[in-house]
Order: sequence, then structure tokens, then C-alpha cells
Amino acid sequence: METKELSEKEEQELLKLLQNPELVESLNKTLSLLINLNKTGLLDMLNAIVNEDFIASLMKLIMTPEFLRLMDSINDLMAVLQQVTDVMIEKEEKKTGLTGLMRAFSDPDVQLAATKLVKILKVIGSYQKK
Repeated sequence: METKELSEKEEQELLKLLQNPELVESLNKTLSLLINLNKTGLLDMLNAIVNEDFIASLMKLIMTPEFLRLMDSINDLMAVLQQVTDVMIEKEEKKTGLTGLMRAFSDPDVQLAATKLVKILKVIGSYQKK
């Protein structure tokens, strides 16, 4: 890296800036942070992350239709999990018996969920065979 001599005006401006206690404190904290990042190896990792090739590869991955579908699915999954969590922490007054279960299966939402659940169990079972 090439060094350049500062003009007298630039030196005066720099000295004036360094007289600001807030700036000095901020610089000290920033330098301490950089030293700690360097000691732990995280600075090298951050440098690798901002590498143009890494960013290009990451963008190539992110812009695939599969990844975008996955992101949409994650948003849907989080919404469903939130609703399931709400139901799970809700105190149920009475238990559902066999008749109540049969009655619940007349609900189209329950039928759809049961169908999806059976498909999920089938996928899990097929992976267990492998």
C-alpha cells in the first residue's frame, strides 16, 4: 500500500478531529474490536466473506428458483408454527374422544392436514428404509 504525505491543512484537520473525545473513544473501541476479531480469526473469515467470488457464488445460489421457493416455504412454515404454538399453549377444557375425532374429520381443514400428515409420514418412512 502506497503512503501519501499529508498537506499541512490535512494535518491540522486531523489534529482537530483527534481532539474530539467522542471520536477518540470510538476509534479506541473500533481498534479493540478489530484486534479481537483478528486474534480469534474472525477478521480473516469476514475478509473471505466480502470476497467478490464468494459474493458472486452466494448471489448465484440465492437467485435460484429452488432457493426462492424454499424462502417462501419458510415464511409459510413459520406462520403455521406460530399458530400451532398458540394452540399448544392454549388450555383445553375437555379432551377429544373417538367420536369427537371422527366429527373433526368432517372439517375440510382437518382432512387436508391429515392428508398432508400422511404424506409426510410416508416420506419419513421411505427415508428410514434407506
